[in-house]
Amino acid sequence: KNTTFSFMLMGKILRCQRKGKGSIFKMNLKKNSGSPKYTALNKIEKNKKFKGIVTKFLFDRICHRPNLKIKINVPDFKLSYYELFIAVEGLYTGKTIFCGLKSKLSLGYVLPVKKIPLGSSICNVEEKNGDCGTIARSSGTFCILITVLHAKKIAKIKLPSKKFKNCEF
Repeated sequence: KNTTFSFMLMGKILRCQRKGKGSIFKMNLKKNSGSPKYTALNKIEKNKKFKGIVTKFLFDRICHRPNLKIKINVPDFKLSYYELFIAVEGLYTGKTIFCGLKSKLSLGYVLPVKKIPLGSSICNVEEKNGDCGTIARSSGTFCILITVLHAKKIAKIKLPSKKFKNCEF
């Protein structure tokens, strides 16, 4: 009996094996919800707040996290569009969410870092302006805002790995 190839016959099929290119380990992504991202705001959207309504909860099969499908109403243009956000604990279908510079601090709202008080728990943080949120994106993770330097436009946050990182705003 040849024991050199016995490792190929044993073991579990790992999740990372199903994600990549392969023959029998290929993951079925037909029902995937998509990747949640913050869109880049134009000049009109930067100075106002927008009202969005949570319409549906979706499950991202790649990252194994819940996502939200939000209908955002733009009152000036009389149109609405849908966005995908990462779900925060405590949100429910039908809850209104405000996004923008003039929105208040509440659960699930999208705010710039300079408007958030120190010591708050935040998730889906942009490391640089316009990178669509790259820090603390998985389900249940959060960062803590430590300091905000308005002169240098830098915020210092504490990551889930207990390390500190500087972010631009």
